[in-house]
Amino acid sequence: MENRIYTVDSYETAEIPDLDSMKKRLESEGLFVQKVSDSIGRGADFSIIGENTLDDLIGFAKKTGASIVMIDAIYLDKESYEIDLEFEEDTSFIQKDVDDFNNTLESMDFTKPYDVFLYLFYEGAPFGIRYHNPELVELASMSARDRIRQFQEEHEDDMRKMIEERQRKIREMEDSLLEQIADVPDFQVCTNQASRVDFLKRFLDRPENREARELLQDGYSFIPASTLKGFGDRAWAIVKARKN
Repeated sequence: MENRIYTVDSYETAEIPDLDSMKKRLESEGLFVQKVSDSIGRGADFSIIGENTLDDLIGFAKKTGASIVMIDAIYLDKESYEIDLEFEEDTSFIQKDVDDFNNTLESMDFTKPYDVFLYLFYEGAPFGIRYHNPELVELASMSARDRIRQFQEEHEDDMRKMIEERQRKIREMEDSLLEQIADVPDFQVCTNQASRVDFLKRFLDRPENREARELLQDGYSFIPASTLKGFGDRAWAIVKARKN
């Protein structure tokens, strides 16, 4: 009997027939059907019998004297594929793609299996047939995290422009803050780095300077000491330049 051999990831997709109907058909041919999970068929090189049909499996069972057919149905968990951007950064430009994708998930039927193996063993090796749910094939090919990366790559130009615009605004805000600090008489007498850092800490602790504090925190819950030192030195450079 002719059989084609494929690895489990390389065979042609075939739509999944009704499982109960297949089970009844196999039992009517005198075969015992055993449901299994995490079976050997999922990871081993799997010999597809004939044209990958139920008739091919039944014929092979009769010719080899097999009496037991294993059936392994794999289901996908919708929540594993839903995209949540809560902990992602710079995602405003892909929000519509994500919303459309998550809405598409709602229309998919996850009560049906994604993958089904029906097989028997002959001389210690698995032979059988395998079906995919064509609706879920593309979905299962990519994790939620990889799909986010895909959306980001598709909007790479938008992302670059957004980052450049954000950096430009940050530079403008920093330049304005440096000028503001350099204008303060108390800062103008801070001739050493330690005194400038001390001034900045007091200055940034004022409620009216909350935006300036958040700018220098740059996403952290605190302002790193190196940032305070560097920013103070830049403001001091402006003070010195004005005197020359």
